[in-house]
Amino acid sequence: MIDDQRDIADLLYHYFQIVDDGLDEEIPSFFTEDGVFDGITGRMVIHQDLDKFVAGIKAMRDGAFAHMRHFTSDMRISVNGDTATARSCVLVTGKGTDGSFKIAATGKFLDTLRRTPSGWKFVERVAKVDGA
Repeated sequence: MIDDQRDIADLLYHYFQIVDDGLDEEIPSFFTEDGVFDGITGRMVIHQDLDKFVAGIKAMRDGAFAHMRHFTSDMRISVNGDTATARSCVLVTGKGTDGSFKIAATGKFLDTLRRTPSGWKFVERVAKVDGA
C-alpha cells in the first residue's frame, strides 16, 4: 500500500509539471480512456475533449496565469485494491499582466484513480478553486 501511495503522489506531482511546462500532448497519458477533468475549464472527458481542455490551459498561460506553477501539498491518499482516492491542496502562482508574480489561485483537488497495466491513472480529477 505504501508503494501505491508513493506512486499516486508521484502521478500528482508529475501531472502538474507537465501542465506547467506546456507539454500538453502528454496530458492524456495521466487519464483512463474515460477519465474526466472537472474544473475551471469545464467538465470534459480528456481523451475526447483534449483540444478544448488544452485551449483552456493555454488561455490561462497566455493571460493571468503566465509562467504558472502549481504547488501541491497536504495529500491524503486512500488505496482500496485497484482503486484509490486522493485529496490535495494546491497553490498556483503566476505572472500577472502587470509583470509581477503573485498567487493566482488556491484550492483543492479531489481525485479518483484506477490501477491500469501502465500504472495509476485519473478516472476523475475535480478541481475546487477557493472562492469560485
